[in-house]
Amino acid sequence: KNKRTASFFEEIDIQEIRLQMQYLEKEVSHLLEQINEKEDNTKHSIKQKVSSESVALMQSLLLLIT
Repeated sequence: KNKRTASFFEEIDIQEIRLQMQYLEKEVSHLLEQINEKEDNTKHSIKQKVSSESVALMQSLLLLIT
């Protein structure tokens, strides 16, 4: 009887661990998606800033030349 009881609790523990692992996998996937989105937004904003700063620099140089 003790072996059956121990086996029963081990099965419950394994099932609980599986559920927790599935939950963690979903959470990690969600976090990775958010990180990728933020990286894309950061890259885009850097490109925009560099582009506008480059245009401003060219305009300033043109004013100095003329």
